[in-house]
Amino acid sequence: MVLRVAEWLGDRTLFSISRCNILSKRHFARMDLRETFATNLRRLRNAKGWSQDELALEAKISRSYLSQLEKGVYYVSINVIGRLADKLEVEPDEFLKRTTKRGRTK
Repeated sequence: MVLRVAEWLGDRTLFSISRCNILSKRHFARMDLRETFATNLRRLRNAKGWSQDELALEAKISRSYLSQLEKGVYYVSINVIGRLADKLEVEPDEFLKRTTKRGRTK
């Protein structure tokens, strides 16, 4: 059925379908990186023993924004990464390290 619809609509549709597939793979990679950042941010905050309110106050961001970062909803700026790393006393690259299934960094 999909092939027949693509044949009916012409070559332009096949190109569009291929392009969407490529964009989807790129989108997946970005989502994975955002989730990695979110997981590490939450892990590092908890290791420090801080609440979201405490870290948000120290890093001069809103608690709501911090919560959304920990859920992987928003992209984070380099400036905010720097402030978070400074307050959590870690290097900025700690936020992007992949974790194992048990939550430890590789």
